[in-house]
Amino acid sequence: MIHVACCFDANFQTAFAVLARSIERHSTSDVMIHAIHDGPVEYADFVSRHLKKTKVTFHDGTGVAERFHSAGRQTRITFVRLFLHEFLQGVRKVIYLDSDIVVRRDLTPLFAAGPNRSSVAAALDYPLRVMAEQKEFIYGPDTKWRTDDYIRDLVGLKDVNTYFNAGVLLIDLERYGASGAPDRALAFLDRKGASSIFNDQDALNVALEGDFEILDPRWNFIPDFAVLSSQKGVSAELNCILQLCHDDPWVVHFAGLKPWETKERPSHWDFIFWNGLFDLVRANASVISPHLTDLTQECDRLHDKIDRAQAARAELLKSRSQLALALWRAIRWKAGLGPEPG
Repeated sequence: MIHVACCFDANFQTAFAVLARSIERHSTSDVMIHAIHDGPVEYADFVSRHLKKTKVTFHDGTGVAERFHSAGRQTRITFVRLFLHEFLQGVRKVIYLDSDIVVRRDLTPLFAAGPNRSSVAAALDYPLRVMAEQKEFIYGPDTKWRTDDYIRDLVGLKDVNTYFNAGVLLIDLERYGASGAPDRALAFLDRKGASSIFNDQDALNVALEGDFEILDPRWNFIPDFAVLSSQKGVSAELNCILQLCHDDPWVVHFAGLKPWETKERPSHWDFIFWNGLFDLVRANASVISPHLTDLTQECDRLHDKIDRAQAARAELLKSRSQLALALWRAIRWKAGLGPEPG
């Protein structure tokens, strides 16, 4: 049984439904999703009851995270990922996923990937790394920092390039609870909660500095990585990672601007979310309303067009993908990580 945890409120319940459907669509294993929610989430519950292979258990976390200060628009319930070891008693290992994610591959290899030496595995935050490399600024509600200075001086990491994104985490819950990391994360928030732009993600980076394992970047591809890299040149190493992820991301994470917030023409990556939503609507059309039949047929036609376009694109980029994969393996060996699991 693969255990997955998500934290969300009513504003993200449609996104959670798309995520749950995408997990089910690709899964070859039994999956239990632990949906930790703040407030009522009737739509997410409705969709979950109509999944066939994936079970969803709802945990009411209303008010649990109110004591935390959020420096941005982040949903406070996500702070619960700091103490999943307390929330999910009896679960040994869990994949934590932000709700603004679409899964594009079976999660079984990710669940089997570790962590082996540490309590947590996570992918590096490549958009922030691009911004640090380019000396770009990041902004909080009442603050402005150059990215590299922020990670080094406010967060307090010795190496800017080791900052990870907490949207996808593989956690050994027993080892994590015993490691002291939760206490270190909470201590960081007590000291700097009001000034921390990335909130509990910053806290986890401090708590796990030098003691986490690096996931393949395809398990947490953030489209902003491609956008930021296209604006200015990036190092050869970052370009290699980008090409590897860009050609075949296994998880697409819409950190930053969400597909449903954009005012411009949807990007290639936005369509991955909308594809997922169409798939969700089509799967539940007869339950939601018989009048949705015509709409789902239109969705099917749109799906066919997108599938053909993506197949042509994949073929075009195939040779570049092989080169990027070879370079990624070389980087793993250089970093002392060895070959990829599986």
